[in-house]
Amino acid sequence: MKKFFDVFPSLTLEDKARDLFAQVEVERISATKRKDFLRIYILSERLIEKEHILKAEETMKRQLFPGFPMVIKIYEKYRLSSQYNPEKFTDLYRNSILLELKEYSPVEYNVFKHADISYPEENRLLLTMEDSVPARSRADELVRILDKIYNERCGFRVDIGVDYKESKAGKHREEDDLRIARQIAEISARAFGGRPAAGGEDGISGAVMP
Repeated sequence: MKKFFDVFPSLTLEDKARDLFAQVEVERISATKRKDFLRIYILSERLIEKEHILKAEETMKRQLFPGFPMVIKIYEKYRLSSQYNPEKFTDLYRNSILLELKEYSPVEYNVFKHADISYPEENRLLLTMEDSVPARSRADELVRILDKIYNERCGFRVDIGVDYKESKAGKHREEDDLRIARQIAEISARAFGGRPAAGGEDGISGAVMP
């Protein structure tokens, strides 16, 4: 593996991001046959906020491929020290998880944002969500995403469970839940002919998510 700036020596990042990426190693790079999608797999011993990852992708596109319709995706993995456990990691990385979920789906984002997170046992994380149609319909997908973040990306061996709590919503919540559920069904029907979306390599749906 090579250091990030040995692979991209002409890239200029802001000071904080440059300091973080200076310690990053590039595991591999792959591109589509059309050369319009570049995947960069990195390994870091320090957590990098998702905001810096997204900004680096945009900066690389602008500086390295000006005027070319290139999509750049950075897939990060972390080799964290023993000082990290799932609870400490959540405290430090929760805003990055929220940003990533917001980029992926407003439904999963809102469910996670309003969920209570507890650790009833060592290496067990429990999400207690407001009991609603969106929460129940997207719980499995949210758990899949979190499993990729905690276990595949960061090397934990944490079991992620789900529980539900009574909704604190106002009088229009039931109508809102039904409306959102219908929107989800309509979007799924238009995009996948009524079948669940299959995970691909890109973004959170990717095999690496990293």
